[in-house]
Amino acid sequence: LGRSPTLPTFFDNLDSFAEAPEGMAKLRELILDLAVRGKLVEQDENDEPASELVDAIAREKARLVKAKEIKKPQSLPPIASGAASTEVPTGWALTLLGNLVFDFQNGLSKRRSAVGEPVPVLRLADIKSGEISSRELREIQLTDDELAHYPLAKGDVLIIRVNGSADLVGRFIPCREGKRWTYCDHFIRMRVPTAYVDQRFLCILANSRWGREHVNNNAVTTAGQKTINQTGVGTLPVLLPPLSEQRRIVAKVDGLMALCDELESRGSERVRLRERASRSCLARLVSSRSRRDLSSAWQRLSDHFEVLYDTPETLAHLRQSILQLAVQGKLVPQDPNDEPAHVMMAQINQARAELLAANQIPKSKPYAPIEESIVPFDIPDSWRWVRIGQTAKLVDYGTSQKASEIPHGVPVLRMNNIQDGRVILDGLKYVPETLEELPALYLKTDDLLFNRTNSYELVGKTGIFRGGDDNYTFASYLIRLRLFDGVFPDYVNLAMNASYYRTTQIEPELTQQCGQANFNGTKMKNSLLPLPPSDEQKRIVAKVDQLLSQCDELSARLRERQSATHGLLTATIHHLLDEVGR
Repeated sequence: LGRSPTLPTFFDNLDSFAEAPEGMAKLRELILDLAVRGKLVEQDENDEPASELVDAIAREKARLVKAKEIKKPQSLPPIASGAASTEVPTGWALTLLGNLVFDFQNGLSKRRSAVGEPVPVLRLADIKSGEISSRELREIQLTDDELAHYPLAKGDVLIIRVNGSADLVGRFIPCREGKRWTYCDHFIRMRVPTAYVDQRFLCILANSRWGREHVNNNAVTTAGQKTINQTGVGTLPVLLPPLSEQRRIVAKVDGLMALCDELESRGSERVRLRERASRSCLARLVSSRSRRDLSSAWQRLSDHFEVLYDTPETLAHLRQSILQLAVQGKLVPQDPNDEPAHVMMAQINQARAELLAANQIPKSKPYAPIEESIVPFDIPDSWRWVRIGQTAKLVDYGTSQKASEIPHGVPVLRMNNIQDGRVILDGLKYVPETLEELPALYLKTDDLLFNRTNSYELVGKTGIFRGGDDNYTFASYLIRLRLFDGVFPDYVNLAMNASYYRTTQIEPELTQQCGQANFNGTKMKNSLLPLPPSDEQKRIVAKVDQLLSQCDELSARLRERQSATHGLLTATIHHLLDEVGR
């Protein structure tokens, strides 16, 4: 756009910002901001000045009051000093919203009777993307007299009066159809004199940054909810153009918003295509059956890397593919000099028997043989499918003792301490040192912790404890695995974070109750692990660490680029607003 963009060049280059972070949201905000400041369309000196519209509305309101068709409106205060100092475009008028509408009416708070005709009633759920949606309207019975108190006519505007979301309070919704509808008490209905004011222009004004700022000034918080009442709505300041210009502004905004929709759709389609291409490349990578196929797939991915992985989010698929390649034996070459995994498992079984004989570990039930029909994928000849419990000296649940925030005693690790495959020693609670389960439940360096109970998505989180021996314990929602020598904890950790483990071992066995999912210790011990030779485990972990570190660096650069683009877009918009404000 150059160093000093102008509005024409800006709107000619909207594609430049279509995929910027929050780009479309900022473009829409800019369009509304320009519209309500008189900078989006040209003023026409032949238009009837807005001051005459204000006077005509006042005369019409006086006539309706005299005819007892509307109530006498309350007196309005002067325009607040902040709004009063606003520059008013030629032909426009600065006034209060209460001066521009016939009346305000809160909605129906409860059903008045059980007789009468069924009448659709608008609720907050019936507002979709700032418009009334009539697809799922509920009905209540109202007599004609009751309906007369809460009518909704074409040209009216509904204002969201109360909502838990502060951003929705004060939003204007146009009623475009004349139907036999009513509305609930979450709304204020505003009757607009459409001969003088375009209801759509009022909605544009209210949803612009100008409107939102003044709505927030007039709203209050009650019982944790943002609320605006009729007085607050009536005293909203309005920059009113001539009627012809209002209509030109509405048409221009509609056209630009349609363009934004198109750009957004095209951007979403580009994202979908990149996502599809990325998944295709990664699927080819993971399904490679030979080193030659793997090399070819990796080269294809590398050739298009900058296109396929242009946001931090898309890197998540690459990270998962790296883990999946690792546990399939495709990330590093096998070494024929490595001691095969079946030899290591024979040594582990011997060590287990010795510990059992010395009463140093509890006896466990024998594990069922692993049939070929249940293994998720093929592995190299030097590897072996095992059950995770076969690799562990100890598999224990943590303590159920209630922990205290008072920093005295033994720190206890909980669900929140497992993040991104690591154990984080922050946000700790404490249990007494006299706990009967100690010292048996003290953690030792390289113990692996598994989150057995959490939300559906978070069950199965794992991390390796690196906090030193006999200083920490862990809560009952976690399972501790202490592995035999020869089984590298970092390898088991990455395997349990690979996609195969989630989709084939955890999800088919998850149980859910009271909003929590559970994967118990028995299921975890019987889950399947592709076990490489010990030395290969270490090579795999080193390679995964290297590749994920590169992903972290790329992700940081992408976030930095997004931040720079966001800054450029913000600066450009501020520059444009400064230029048009002069």
